[in-house]
Amino acid sequence: MEHKGTFLIGIEVEGEFHKEFLLQEERFKHKLEVFTDHTIAREALVDPAFMAAAVLAKRLTVTGIARVTPEMVLDLFPEDGNELGMAGATIVQRRRDFRSSAGGEGEQGDGDRPGEDRVRPDQHHGDEPGGADSPAPGAQQAGEETQE
Repeated sequence: MEHKGTFLIGIEVEGEFHKEFLLQEERFKHKLEVFTDHTIAREALVDPAFMAAAVLAKRLTVTGIARVTPEMVLDLFPEDGNELGMAGATIVQRRRDFRSSAGGEGEQGDGDRPGEDRVRPDQHHGDEPGGADSPAPGAQQAGEETQE
């Protein structure tokens, strides 16, 4: 999935502002591209903000710019950063809507994949000790008296 948008101000290159952009849905390949891009300084990737900008640069295409760099993303005006944030949120919502409609009756499972019900390691099925149907250790059952 992708989202076409327009920056309010744009990315300036050689005195010209470029405003039309296309943001792709984030995929694992974007992180791999960051790590294999020899033009990105490895030592800069330890900074979470720079790493996020580098991944965003791999997802972003701007009309008139051959290659968007992490530095260009970091140099965006706040209004344009907001535009990218809204574009990203739109993509996430469209993906959720797609998954919901593909599954038939709303989201199923944990939302990772339509029709897939999984129990995460920190959740209980409800039928094992400590499950949803079992009282917490030391909890008083209804009708039980405490001994003093």
